[in-house]
This record gives sequence, C-alpha cells and structure tokens, in this order.
Amino acid sequence: MNSARTHYRREPRQLFLVHADLHEVATGGLGATTIVEPLRQALGEGIDIRLGEIKRVHLTDNVVETSAGEIRYDVLLVALGAETNFYGIPDAAAHCFTLKSLRDAIDLKQRCIDAFEAAAVAATPALRRKLLGFAVVGGGPTGVELAAEMTEFVHGSLLPMYRSALEGARRASRSCSRQTTCFPSSRRRSA
Repeated sequence: MNSARTHYRREPRQLFLVHADLHEVATGGLGATTIVEPLRQALGEGIDIRLGEIKRVHLTDNVVETSAGEIRYDVLLVALGAETNFYGIPDAAAHCFTLKSLRDAIDLKQRCIDAFEAAAVAATPALRRKLLGFAVVGGGPTGVELAAEMTEFVHGSLLPMYRSALEGARRASRSCSRQTTCFPSSRRRSA
C-alpha cells in the first residue's frame, strides 16, 4: 500500500465543519465562513477524497466497498455521527430547530431575526411577548452554551435594533431549571 491517505465522505460536501461552534454562528458570535474549511486544505496533501455511499466493509480483506468502487485501507476509521435526541418531548422534533449543520445555524439565527421583525410591527404587547418567547430544548453543553449566547444575542444585538419590541422582551431570555440535567447535581448551578 502507498503512503497516500484516503478520506471518504458519504455526505456530498467537501468541507470540514467545526460542529462545536455552530451555536456561535446561530447567535452571530462568529461568521459562517469561520467554522468551515475545504477538506483538501484541512487534511493536507496526499489525501484522496471520494464522495459516495459505503455499501460494505470487508474487515478481513481491508477493503471498503463503495458506490464509487473499492477502497483498500491499512487503518479504517469510521465516524458514525449522531442523531438529534429530543428526549421524548412531545412534538419537539416537529417544532424545534436542530443544530447539526451550518444550514441549521444560519436558519436559527434568521428565525430569531424574523421573530424580532414580526414583533416590531405586532399589534399588541401580548402578541410581541408570544413572538419573542424562545426555548432551548436540550441541556447538554451545546444547549447551555446556545441559551447563554442567545441571551447575549437578544439583549446585545437584537433588542437595541428593535426598540418597539422591548415590551415583549422579558420572555426572550427565560431559562428552564431542567436545562442542565446532563450535569451532575453538584455542577448544575455553575453550568
């Protein structure tokens, strides 16, 4: 086998994405281009990138069978990824934004801005409050960071731009005591 390394992606994107910073893109802390890098640049020279679907892995023969042909390997690393967990909360999947991709982060940020746009012209304070009610479902590290950064985004960026929405803004940064349940009880207060 030669010394060239092969990187195989199932997804039809040739970008490396820093998932841990998606919440910062969603809240305006970072621009979208700061958390992506072309794979060829990120992985360096000598990388063979192939896009397609993995059909079968032959562990004894060190071969991965793909829709683009067979790939021989010396060392195989399989990164399975993860699915969003809604923790059995009824209708959460239908009504929540996920935060797994750059598109998700951009859509979430736009939804916050759209809520303020609508609240700025809302007919009543009650409607403003309803439009500006945000909730973070998920109390893991990303959810906690997102909640904190959304509070900063709302109070530091959006409220100053949308003065007429001030009446309903009190609910925008409301937190939930269940939010930090993934942390040990001794650490929840500091999270």
